[in-house]
Amino acid sequence: MAATRILRAVFVEAASANATRLPEDLEARAVVRLSWLLAGSALAFVGGIPLRWLSWREGDETLFLISSVVSGLLAAIGAIAFGVVRFGRLPAERALWIGLGYEVLLCFALALVEQVIVGFAPLPFRLSSVAVVLVVFPLVVPSPPRLRLVATVACAIAQPVALGVVALGARGQLDVRSLVAASAPTFVVAGIAAWLGQVVHRLRLDADRAAAFGQYELVERLGQGGMGEVWRAKHAKLMRPAAVKLIRPDEADVRGQAARARFHREAQATAALSSPHTVSLFDYGTAEDGTLYYAMELLDGVDLETLVRHFGPLPPERVLYVLDQACASLAEAHALGLVHRDIKPANLVLCRVGADVDFLKVLDFGLVKPRYLADESHVSLAGAVSGTPGYVAPEHIAGKPIDGRSDLYSLGCVAYFLATGQRVFVRREKAELLQAHLTEEPVAPSQRAPEAKIPPSLDALVLALLARDPAARPADARAVRALVRRAMHDAPSWSEERREAWWAAHLPELAGAKTQLRL
Repeated sequence: MAATRILRAVFVEAASANATRLPEDLEARAVVRLSWLLAGSALAFVGGIPLRWLSWREGDETLFLISSVVSGLLAAIGAIAFGVVRFGRLPAERALWIGLGYEVLLCFALALVEQVIVGFAPLPFRLSSVAVVLVVFPLVVPSPPRLRLVATVACAIAQPVALGVVALGARGQLDVRSLVAASAPTFVVAGIAAWLGQVVHRLRLDADRAAAFGQYELVERLGQGGMGEVWRAKHAKLMRPAAVKLIRPDEADVRGQAARARFHREAQATAALSSPHTVSLFDYGTAEDGTLYYAMELLDGVDLETLVRHFGPLPPERVLYVLDQACASLAEAHALGLVHRDIKPANLVLCRVGADVDFLKVLDFGLVKPRYLADESHVSLAGAVSGTPGYVAPEHIAGKPIDGRSDLYSLGCVAYFLATGQRVFVRREKAELLQAHLTEEPVAPSQRAPEAKIPPSLDALVLALLARDPAARPADARAVRALVRRAMHDAPSWSEERREAWWAAHLPELAGAKTQLRL
């Protein structure tokens, strides 16, 4: 029964969703450990050859020849594998596959030499040195459960294969019963080693997740992107759920000072804002290992990009309701002299807050900067521009001074997308898209989506926000909010009853379309 439970635990763990990959930081440590293990084993096998010369006695020619050849081959293969893993710039997953392949080869070679040493007939109930490798290797080099299970089974099978090769070479025949008896202890150890490997794997993951970031403990990774990771977390004492955004030390080093500066800027800007329509920051700092992190409220909702892609364009009254809330967040940011610079559907989340639904939260202040300053990231149309090309203001593209009206242009692009399901300009190339924002007049939303029955007031509001000249746009977010409230009179009410009915009707679909905080 105990053996059955162990095997069930091993196979359940190997079949889990995270069975083929390790967390990035643990994967990186595993590759480093593997490289040193390969180097150490290569040196050990090279050093073993002269030791055999010293202990050589007459009559040991066959043993000496076989063990020396095997040691030399293992040393050469270990050295090559070390060079590939250490300097080959392979993905970590491939490097671990190389390590596990070397482990299988090592077990086969050890079993082969061992059988030559004890004689050419299998000895029953002898614990092979393969068992040591099976237990020690996963403790030194972490590996995903599925890879560990495959390697453990392959290593266990390597012993009877090696014994069979020796028996056939010596006597030309195979005694299956003796072979099974000699290999049985190794298979027992393999089962225990597989179970221990899964236990150690879970402990490593638990230790990784329980790494304290301030008062927060990591629970589950929600997403990963170019700027780091987002984890579901909980407060150690209050048990309050949170989302922890972090950049590991190695990622920050690769991306340099710019990544660190953006991360600090995002945390500081978010902390300075108190609007209920701006995502709340709980904590911020640097962990003991150098990881940059901040903890923010965990949103139960869906970003507008996902919402439109999944459910289609929004009715005009809901578009106005969303714009009103977005302006509440931007009005505070602009009053404090902050320009978001990356307003887009993916950074606007509709969520549940208490008993309220369709409550908008503005995310990702990573590109925020003080307004009325020329944009240092002035680039040509063919180059890179901070922000998202489909939603960037013309003056931003041209490298001119920007202010809150640049965010209003981006908000106009968002409103256009929400009402029509299409972007203001659609171009194949990024440079062409930026050029369109600089030089072309947008088509009215009602003309792009006549079936949506967009009222003239919403048409006029969106086109005012999309004016290429900042001076022709509304003066600020408060002015836009006043226009939104006025336009609401020309559309049906997006009432509390309608909001709750929509969420109740689409809750099962929302479960599959929920946002994962974007990086």
